[in-house]
Amino acid sequence: MKSNENYREGMKSLTANRRFAPPLSFLRWAVCSLVLALAAMPLHAQFTFTDWYDFDSATGSMPFNYGTLAVGSDARLYGTTYYGGTHNQGVLFATTTLGVYAPLFDFGGLNGGAPLGGLTVFHDLSTNPPQDYFYGVTTAGGKNDLGTVFRYNATTGIYKVLHSFTATENDADDGAFAEAPPVFAADGNLYGVTGLGRIFSIKRPNDSYHLLSGSAGGTVTAPLSPVTEYSPTDTDLWGVSIDGGQNGYGSVFKVTILPAGMAGTVTTVYSFTGGNDGAYPGGPLTIDAGGTLYGTASAAGLNGNGVIFTIGVNSPYTFSNPPLYTFDAGFHNTDGSWPVAGLTPAGGNLYLGANEGGGTYGNGTLFDVTSTGTFTPLFELQEGLPPSGDPTTTLIQFGDGNFYGLMSGGPGTPGAGTFYSLNPPNPYRNITWCCNTNLILDQPVMILGLGLEGAVQVTFGGAQAQFQPGSDTYLIADVPSEALDGPLAVVLATGEQVQSVQSAHILPTILNLDPSSGPVGTTVVIAGGGFAGTTMVKFGSTQATNFTVLSPALIQVVVPEGAKTGKVEVTTPNGTALSPENFKVIK
Repeated sequence: MKSNENYREGMKSLTANRRFAPPLSFLRWAVCSLVLALAAMPLHAQFTFTDWYDFDSATGSMPFNYGTLAVGSDARLYGTTYYGGTHNQGVLFATTTLGVYAPLFDFGGLNGGAPLGGLTVFHDLSTNPPQDYFYGVTTAGGKNDLGTVFRYNATTGIYKVLHSFTATENDADDGAFAEAPPVFAADGNLYGVTGLGRIFSIKRPNDSYHLLSGSAGGTVTAPLSPVTEYSPTDTDLWGVSIDGGQNGYGSVFKVTILPAGMAGTVTTVYSFTGGNDGAYPGGPLTIDAGGTLYGTASAAGLNGNGVIFTIGVNSPYTFSNPPLYTFDAGFHNTDGSWPVAGLTPAGGNLYLGANEGGGTYGNGTLFDVTSTGTFTPLFELQEGLPPSGDPTTTLIQFGDGNFYGLMSGGPGTPGAGTFYSLNPPNPYRNITWCCNTNLILDQPVMILGLGLEGAVQVTFGGAQAQFQPGSDTYLIADVPSEALDGPLAVVLATGEQVQSVQSAHILPTILNLDPSSGPVGTTVVIAGGGFAGTTMVKFGSTQATNFTVLSPALIQVVVPEGAKTGKVEVTTPNGTALSPENFKVIK
């Protein structure tokens, strides 16, 4: 039996040896020669590339940020660096879209250090003005030098460690060395996966840490990127593991959160073989409305340089064979290689992505790909001293319509990193919101964008909402009872309409029953919201056969034969709602 100290050292060694991007980047730096700092070379005139900021060791360097940057209510983008800062353990930073950079917190010691992942944002609307909280994880530091889960309040500047990981040899082992930040699920809590595939939650509003029972993953090893939620009725969060799986080349997995959010399971959905299907998937999965997952595997494939793959969310989980796209062979090629970042929806069936290597200069490419596999390289990365480029961060679309990301290389201090944008030819402004797409009747929602002080109308799926302007970069609106699934839209005083790229899912809510009692055969009106597409109404355990959805806020139903006193239940494609009161069946 090894001592706990030896066990922890073994865990640290295992994790350090299996980390993919830092060793690969340094290897490329060592074998490449010095080149002149140049701009990225355009291959496709429809997009433009801009290097906005070059990182340095004093204020933070090597921003891997597997996942995406997080958007604050101040219209800044927030992230982390792996190195640099006062303790050379990384920094938490914010930047404007024009590259005005600010280091906000220096990692190190008990506060944790060396974060590889990015951040998840929560806008607390219980205060005026609202406060922005950012959640993340570190791979080192904390009480046991095994990493931490942390929270940073960008409004007050207060940093708090929520948990220090502990690696032991018993059932309480929480895995340690988490590399991806926890994300919000439909229940309003955050969920993450640790180094050994264990699921943990951060329970709002107290932000208490819980290791979910029954969640040992076995073949899932430290996913680099955060998990992704599929739908409001799906208790599964989907992710990729850069190694592990049945063959040691990584896997696609799903995390199933069991009722009450205190237990869960990890299921390996697909194990990469290291053959034509690829190996070592690192970037987050993108899920389209039809239930198809899009991802990247950073190595192997027919030509050894990685693939873009798809897989369905429904059993038998059909994996694309052959992959959606296979990158060309060679260190220098036409399309790039080693896609560690994930794919970003860019409108229609188009997705944007990035490679760490390949291309004419061997320093990576930026590209777009369609859902049918049509691939177009957009830019060659060649600036700075190798490893110039190394885009490990998945692009995020901002309110100005442009896409922003990070590279761990760049033209400044060698290997320090770059903040850049990829701009479409005719960027259209948009809005977004936090923290997930599952919205509840009368729930206040923060809408983020630009020029919002001039808002004159807000709609949820076409239904007008009450709202309060907050600033030029955000407003707060209440989900109206008539809201339908679909984009959020804001009309400005200029007449311009901006809408969200995401579609909202309105969760069903029952407010009252009229009447609240009566015999079998009584016609009852159920008032609430989110009732569009209702598939079932029940009185206790008895299903009603005669009901009509009058509007998204009203259902008319006849009390069925066999009904007994109890809650009324409404089921829609987005979930199930129970009445706050019992319906009393009068005999």
